[in-house]
Amino acid sequence: MPVWFYRALFVLCLLLATAGFLAEINGHRITGGILHADKMAHFAIFGLLTALTWKAFKPKFYLALLFLGGYGLAIELMQHYFTARQGDAWDWLADAAGIASFYLARQLWHLWRPRSRR
Repeated sequence: MPVWFYRALFVLCLLLATAGFLAEINGHRITGGILHADKMAHFAIFGLLTALTWKAFKPKFYLALLFLGGYGLAIELMQHYFTARQGDAWDWLADAAGIASFYLARQLWHLWRPRSRR
């Protein structure tokens, strides 16, 4: 796939994630009562955003952590100050864990993948 496709997909996912994170819930639980489902969602969304960031821009780990970690922090601050929702440091930690896990999985893949025998 061309790089523009991944960049467009990244922007689309970033916009959808932002809308979801800042949506007013009106007292409804969207997690279905699953314990820590919101943390798992943060982890998964930021893992996906990191994968798309890597495919679209190929940043070093620290740049992806800085950009996406800053985005996660901004989301939590906006939830706290501009919505009826609460910002949560544990959500931000789940964001960072999702970012780091992508790079860890990528490193492990390159370390353990089968090499061709020529």
